[in-house]
Amino acid sequence: MRTYTLTLAALTLSTAPGCIVWKIEEELVKANDTLVRVETALEEVTRTNERLVLLQEQLGTLDSIDGSLTRVDTSLADVDKELDRIEESLSAMDKHMSSLRGTISSIDRAIPFLSVGADDPAETPESAESESSTPPEEAEGKNIPGEGETSEGEPNESVSTGAPTGG
Repeated sequence: MRTYTLTLAALTLSTAPGCIVWKIEEELVKANDTLVRVETALEEVTRTNERLVLLQEQLGTLDSIDGSLTRVDTSLADVDKELDRIEESLSAMDKHMSSLRGTISSIDRAIPFLSVGADDPAETPESAESESSTPPEEAEGKNIPGEGETSEGEPNESVSTGAPTGG
């Protein structure tokens, strides 16, 4: 009978309005909902942490790429300086070769039978016309003596003119 009384008391207490058991149950339901929300938030934090780790790895990769690009940029700057030096050298060589071409052309005009620069495949028709229309003295600023003359325009006695020498 004692069991019956306890069961009846438990039933009566559990169905009574405003009972402490109902309040405990409501609080447990609220606590359970709160735990579900906290658990969901923790899962989101975990996913965010995983993304942050991946992002940090990618940033490390980008840092190494940035370092490589900096080295490449420095290397390209060095190559650019070297190419500038080469360009200066080629420009000077161009001027020298142009001067030499003018000198050879002047020699060819002064001594036609020698033909030092005849049939030059690198010579274009435009450059040949401009060289032939400009006297060699004006083209190079040098006075190249003709046959039998010195640079001052005086007769050169060391060149044979075909005249008999007294002797």
